[in-house]
Amino acid sequence: MASTSSERPSSSYSAPRQQYDVFISFQGEDTRNTFTHHLYEALERAHFVVFRDDKSIQPGEYISSALIEAIEGSQYAIVVLSENYASSMGCLDELVKTGQTVLPVFYNVKPSDVRKQTGPFAIDIAHGTSVNNERIQKWRDALRLVANIAGWDMDLSSKSSVIVIQAIVKLIRESVDENNFLNISKDLVGMESSVKEMMDLVNKRLKDVLFIRIWGVSGVGKTTLAEIIYCEISQDFDDKSFIYFKNDTETGNLVPYQKEVLKHIFKREFNITSIYSGKQIIRKMLCGRKVLIALDNVSEKGQLDAILLVTHEVDDIYEVKPLDNYKALELFTLECFGSFLHNKEIDVWKSYLGELEENSEGEILTKLEIIYKRILDKNVKELFLDIAFFFKGMDKNQVANILNDPGYLANLVFLQNNSLITIFQGKLWMHDLLQAMGRAMVRHEAIHEPGRRSRLWKYEDIFSILRNNTGTEYVKGMMLNSPPCKEDLNANAFSKMGGLELIKICSAVRFWGLNHLSNQLQMMEWHDYPLKSMPRSFRPCNLVELTMPNSQIEQLPEVFNNLNLLRVVDLSYSQNLIKTPDFSGFQNLRSLTFQGCTRLCNVHPSVGALKNLTLLNLKDCESLKNLPQEIKLESLEVLVLSGCSRLEKLSEIGENMTCLSKLYLDRTAIKELPSSIKHLAGLTMKPANLLLPESFSGLSSLKSLDLSDCNLSDGALPDLSCLPSLRSLNLSKNNFTRLPDAISQLSMLKLLCLDNCSKLQLLLCPSLSLKYVMAQGCTSLENYSNNSVVWT
Repeated sequence: MASTSSERPSSSYSAPRQQYDVFISFQGEDTRNTFTHHLYEALERAHFVVFRDDKSIQPGEYISSALIEAIEGSQYAIVVLSENYASSMGCLDELVKTGQTVLPVFYNVKPSDVRKQTGPFAIDIAHGTSVNNERIQKWRDALRLVANIAGWDMDLSSKSSVIVIQAIVKLIRESVDENNFLNISKDLVGMESSVKEMMDLVNKRLKDVLFIRIWGVSGVGKTTLAEIIYCEISQDFDDKSFIYFKNDTETGNLVPYQKEVLKHIFKREFNITSIYSGKQIIRKMLCGRKVLIALDNVSEKGQLDAILLVTHEVDDIYEVKPLDNYKALELFTLECFGSFLHNKEIDVWKSYLGELEENSEGEILTKLEIIYKRILDKNVKELFLDIAFFFKGMDKNQVANILNDPGYLANLVFLQNNSLITIFQGKLWMHDLLQAMGRAMVRHEAIHEPGRRSRLWKYEDIFSILRNNTGTEYVKGMMLNSPPCKEDLNANAFSKMGGLELIKICSAVRFWGLNHLSNQLQMMEWHDYPLKSMPRSFRPCNLVELTMPNSQIEQLPEVFNNLNLLRVVDLSYSQNLIKTPDFSGFQNLRSLTFQGCTRLCNVHPSVGALKNLTLLNLKDCESLKNLPQEIKLESLEVLVLSGCSRLEKLSEIGENMTCLSKLYLDRTAIKELPSSIKHLAGLTMKPANLLLPESFSGLSSLKSLDLSDCNLSDGALPDLSCLPSLRSLNLSKNNFTRLPDAISQLSMLKLLCLDNCSKLQLLLCPSLSLKYVMAQGCTSLENYSNNSVVWT
């Protein structure tokens, strides 16, 4: 993991005690009854616990220990820097104590005044000689630090206040969701010394790239320790990602993990086709960034190489030692008996312990099985097994949609409270031993007849069943992740498995034909599906997710209608696909992906009426010529048409499409946008290379425009003066020598990117509203230094 930039205390560890989500530091006379009041109410409405101190500090006084505890016990500190903020010694003392995530608001003041301590932030003038030099210096340092943090500039208008408050609440909510790690319990046993020793290792190399290996026997607490350290130091990094490798991960199957790292950091999907291309993208995207990456359950060097790009020598090795007998007994009592036997009579304890003693000659799995059988009812057991077999590592909300079970949430909480699963970053996890227990129990359902078990996962058993058609109605789910099968399997392989609900085939298998698939399927994930069609009798009315990347399918069955539960369809890179189904019966569809379907010529017109669709991805559909004449996708957020090189016309935009925020048209033949584009309330767009200037006339709400690498020279840049809402403009990798005068009319423009415009010779501040102008690689500029040019 990369090192932190500031010294951390290496004293004994105690679990973080966060009394508050947010602490607000403000000067009372300036904002108590205006901005701060409204901010406080908005945060409370969002269910955050907020501390706001309304007491004034008299000259010469210091803030109380209770106030210091409140500051240090908050996850976020919002600092409202107003005109009289620096005149308050209490505010300045609060600012010194803020060590967590700080969110500054420059309330009718200039960040440069705060940084340079001029104007109302001239501390010497405000406090003269009444304060000692040491205290003054701490104030100065704190003001300089907070002035260099990206925050919000605002005036005194009510509109500005509303915008800033909404942005703050959104940022904190998204950050809390993104960092939805395990709550590190105050009841953790025996971790204090390990955390202290690990923090000492981290503090050794604060300014260098640092690799630390944590190792120890299974179940000793390596993952828990990694999570604690990750949560402790993650706020000091620009970007971060925690990746858990599944036990069956092979070196050749690491692309999903590369995608996950990039998604954690950049909040979007990346198209990675191989480990090598993934490494190139990671190298390019993470270059120069300060990143914390934790990789859990690493078993091969290839896993490190795929994510970290090089097999780096380990700087330090930390061994997690087993607990001593006393601590082990304490942990065992908490984990295994705490919730089940809490407040039970002594006779119940004796009976339970006697049952364990009777099985003392068995393996650990047998003892875990006793716990499992004693505390779980049928529905909870089923969920436990589904997670053990199919959903480990999946998003808990995605699983909720697939199972469509009204008791799902309550059962999930029950499993979590009894330490049988954990929820980490919103995903479902369980310990390897618990997963092994689940598999062992299913194996015991029919030891000698795999086809009579409820769930199948061993590829030897699965291939035997598919080869010999020995499945039964007892089979509920199948998970196949193995080397490619080189033999032809039975066309009737699924004919006896009428109860199959979950199927996940991530390996290449060979069928010359397939006569049956279960109509009870809720999730069907089949990579490299080998046939051109599906069975005619396949009518899965309970289907929620259909994922078939790289399939050979030409079209979905015509009987695919009235699939009202279907939410996800992914047929990406199915290069034989020539036709899409009628989507009229798919009214709950959220995500539709045909990326890389190079033979797809048309999309059924009914796609334009999917009112719940949020993503439509048609990237690199090279044969696509037409879209529906009009689309009325009221929930659509992202539309990707990049690489549709034969597509010449964009559909008319319905008046209800106010959610569309990202539109990708690069590498298409579209030359003009429809006039109905004006219906969009806010948009980030990557247009086609050949868009004509008049195409921008209807985009009065456009907020972000990417014209990078469009081969634009002097005089070829479209007229941008009709984009009054534009805030971000990317003109990188173009050939003009000067910027057009029209840019000066963009009164809302905040960010202008000109990187690698190698012919650009003159750069003057084109707009008074601009905050940042990026101009790296502009080698023809006078006094070029390869640094970003920044206006503040």
